Amino acid sequence: MHKRLLLILFSVLFAVLSIQSGALLSSTAATAQTKSIPAPEDVLGFRPGDDRKLASWAKVVEYFQKLAAASDRVKFEEIGKSTMGAPFVYATISAPENLKRLDELKEIQRQLADPRILGSSTNPALANRKAQALIARGKTIVAITCGIHSTEVGSYLSSMLIAHRLASSNDAEIQEILRNTIILLVPSTNPDGVDIVNNWYQRNLGTPYEGTDPPELYHKYTGHDDNRDWYAFTQVETQLVVDKILNVWHPQIVHDIHQQGAFGSRLFLPPYMQPVEPNVPKQIVEGYTELGNYIAKEMRAAGFKGITTDSTYDAWSPSRAYSHYHGGVRILQETASCRLATPLTLKFDQLRPGEGYDPKKETPNFGPIWRGGEWHIRDITNTMTTVAFFLLRHAAQNRTHWLQ
Repeated sequence: MHKRLLLILFSVLFAVLSIQSGALLSSTAATAQTKSIPAPEDVLGFRPGDDRKLASWAKVVEYFQKLAAASDRVKFEEIGKSTMGAPFVYATISAPENLKRLDELKEIQRQLADPRILGSSTNPALANRKAQALIARGKTIVAITCGIHSTEVGSYLSSMLIAHRLASSNDAEIQEILRNTIILLVPSTNPDGVDIVNNWYQRNLGTPYEGTDPPELYHKYTGHDDNRDWYAFTQVETQLVVDKILNVWHPQIVHDIHQQGAFGSRLFLPPYMQPVEPNVPKQIVEGYTELGNYIAKEMRAAGFKGITTDSTYDAWSPSRAYSHYHGGVRILQETASCRLATPLTLKFDQLRPGEGYDPKKETPNFGPIWRGGEWHIRDITNTMTTVAFFLLRHAAQNRTHWLQ
C-alpha cells in the first residue's frame, strides 16, 4: 500500500515538474526570441522620436526587412514602386498561426465584405448562418497607413515603434492583439516624400532654415493633395494601396496617422464634424464614433491633454476616406506638429481656436487643457503609438463586433 502510494506521488510530482519544465522552456524560448528582435535604433542608429533625427526611406525598408527576418509574427513585402521608383512596401503582423492561414482569412473577408456572395437577397436566413460561421473563424483586419504627408514625419517614425512592439512583446495585451487581429502596416504611402523631407532637413540642421518645409512638392505630381486621390486613383501610390491592400483585405478599420498645425489641439480623433456626407452608411458613422470616443477616453485616462473630437475635420468627401464607402471605418488621427524633428516651445497664449473648439477652454468635446511648454517629436510619436495600441486593443477585444 505504501509502495503504491509512493508510486502515485512520484508520478504526480514527475508530471508537475515536466509541465513546469515545459513552461520554463517555452518562456525561455520566447525570451530568447524577444532578445533577437532588432529594435529600430539597431538599424537607424537612433530611436524614432529622438530630437533632430529623421530616417531615410532605405533605412526604414531595411529595418522592416530585418524585423521580418527575425520575427515569425511579421511578413514584409514589396508590392510595387513609387512614382519616383522607391520600393512601396507593407508589413502584415499577427500571431504566427494566423500568418499561416492568410489565404483563408482573406477569403473570409472577401465573403463578409459582399452580401451578394452569401446570397443575402435570395435566402437571408441561410446567408446569416453562413456569415456567422465565417465570423467565428475570422479576425479583425486593421490597416495602419502612415506618412502620406511627408512633413508629418512622426507617422513613418512611429510605424517602426508600433511594429517593434508587436513583434517583440510577450505582454498579455499584445498577445491578444496578435491572436485576434491582422495588422496591415504601411510605413509610408508616399516613400518619395520621406527622402525629400529628410534630405532637406539634414541639409539645413543648424541653420536658420532648420525645421522648415522643403521648397518643393513632397509628392512629384500632387504634393499635399496626394491625400485627395481616394476616388480618382490617379497616382500609383493610391492604386497600390487600393488594389494590393484595401481591396484584397477589406479591413474593418483603417487607422490613418497624420499631423496637424502646432498651435491648436494636441490630438484630434473622431467623431467627425457634422454634417456627414449622405452616402456614408449609418453603421460606419456609428463605428467611427464608438471607436474614436473610446480612444479619446483612454488617452485622457492615460494622462494625455489637449484632445478634441467632433471638431475640425469632417467625413464629407470620398477623396480622403476610401474605407467609408467600402465597409470600413477611418480613424483619422491628427497630432500637433513641432518643426519637423526640431522641438518647439509654445506659450499658452499662443494657442489658437480651431473649428468647433477652443484649446483654452474645456468643453464636452475638448480637454483636458494643455497649458503650453515644449513640444518634441517624442511627444508626437508617443501620442501616435499610444493611440494605435488603444485602437488595436478595441479591435482585438471586440473581434466579433467588428466582423459583424
